Amino acid sequence: TPKAITLGVKGFWYWKTQSQHLLVCEGFIDLLSALTMGWKGEIIAVAGVWDVKRIPASIWQNKTVWFALDADQ
Repeated sequence: TPKAITLGVKGFWYWKTQSQHLLVCEGFIDLLSALTMGWKGEIIAVAGVWDVKRIPASIWQNKTVWFALDADQ
């Protein structure tokens, strides 16, 4: 299965796979931590909780989405 980490034009990191599961986390370190802990789905890491709104709707479509954001906002 092809995999890649990209830095999107909108300013978020995207671990893209062919999975229908998407984890949204806060920060690149959290993205790497999720991979290390065995997450098999796609991951989007945003710089801050307010940047979630920058994620294009096309990425969310037809996916089960989990949020793992810091509790500071």
